[in-house]
Amino acid sequence: MKSIFTACFILVVQGLFAQNESDLSVKNEPWSLSNADKILKFSPLDVLSYSPNLGADLEVSMKKNYSLQGGLSYYPDFMQFMSDANSYDYMFGYRSRIEARYYRSERRAGYFAMGISFKHLFIRDEFSFGMERTQDQNGNLNYTYFQTKDMWMHRFSTFIDFKIGIQKKFRGTNVWIDLYTGISIRNNSVKTWSTMVEGGDMMREGGMWNLQDGHDMTYPTPIFGLKIGVPAFRNSN
Repeated sequence: MKSIFTACFILVVQGLFAQNESDLSVKNEPWSLSNADKILKFSPLDVLSYSPNLGADLEVSMKKNYSLQGGLSYYPDFMQFMSDANSYDYMFGYRSRIEARYYRSERRAGYFAMGISFKHLFIRDEFSFGMERTQDQNGNLNYTYFQTKDMWMHRFSTFIDFKIGIQKKFRGTNVWIDLYTGISIRNNSVKTWSTMVEGGDMMREGGMWNLQDGHDMTYPTPIFGLKIGVPAFRNSN
């Protein structure tokens, strides 16, 4: 249902921009990095996401209907007030990404894209270890007592994204609107290099996140995004 809604939303926005003829034009001069159209983009939704972050992306037009986009984001500890990270002693991280785009026409409005990104979160907190494990007749585990220890956990996330989108210049301005939806194949894994409590079983902690050492999970999820851009470095439009 969410994917249907976002796809319909993009179609509506495309209609709103339909009369705009100020899209990226095709240059007759040979392509080079210095003369290629470039758009610097920011995502206002990232500040309101489950893991708020600050970042930017740069799209560089390639030959014909293609472009490449890359970006970096930083997850500062002081912004983690909307998620389970608020309960951690400390959390910060970064994310890097790159995306290849194919525009459906040389006017460069609607596009298909495939991208890959990598996120690394550093999490420090007090974790519990169950000691003197026993098992009842139903196979349930019980512990005589628990011991806690301050540890650093590393949460690694890899994303492979498939998107469709619309990119248009807002009427009467030099501001670009980039709307997209699609599906993301995500892998989350957790690793620690802190010393474990000897003889204890690490408990599953982290709220919605499983922060047990060795945790690994892959799953699909729908995506929807909005980026706002401005010409960068050199643009003929």
